[in-house]
Amino acid sequence: RLRPRPARAAAVRRALLGPVLLALALRLVAVLATDRVVADVERYQRVAVHLLDVSWNPYETKRLYPYPPPWAAAEAAAEWLARRGTGSFPVNVKLPVLAADLLLVALLAAAAGAGRASPLAPWLYAAHPVSLLVGGVHGQFDAIPLLFLLLATEALARGRRDASALALAAAIASKSFPVLALPFLAFGTRESWRSAARYVSLALAPGALLLLPFAVADFGALRRELFAYGGIADF
Repeated sequence: RLRPRPARAAAVRRALLGPVLLALALRLVAVLATDRVVADVERYQRVAVHLLDVSWNPYETKRLYPYPPPWAAAEAAAEWLARRGTGSFPVNVKLPVLAADLLLVALLAAAAGAGRASPLAPWLYAAHPVSLLVGGVHGQFDAIPLLFLLLATEALARGRRDASALALAAAIASKSFPVLALPFLAFGTRESWRSAARYVSLALAPGALLLLPFAVADFGALRRELFAYGGIADF
């Protein structure tokens, strides 16, 4: 098995380290400078309080939780830690988003090193004001499904269809919008119908299983909060 030459390995590490450190520095400033319970962060905390003090079901809240189940665990964990004196809720709840952003930058840098992305891609994402505002300031967690979506496309580029479908399943289980990529990933490489059906099943089954206990507990609340969600005016 061939191993990368030391000079090549060092160059790869430098290519990863630079944009990741830039992304970390910018996002830490944004997160620490906006340590306030407002807008989306306030809604996250209200759901967390409900989960810790009232019920395990986030869909029993009213117009507060229009996401698949996993993010509720992050909200509850952030509040649990804050109650025990470990950080503040606004900072705690943004840490998973920060981690996802850093991994996104690292993946873009790795893709650039392999010739599958522009060398500017990790730097542009690391410093882009939209990505800073969305995650570091507002606390929205789109970086998490985007990370899994990028993993899905990378796995598919390597011919690992099952791994790609499971990564897409994780993306869909984080937020619903990556399901829009499903037909392109399942059918985009001119696979057989059987192969595409397997991809679709692997991508959708985990999310369906996650929703099952909530559907059994209170299908009306699940339908109202997740499937009938129409947005929240925040102005």
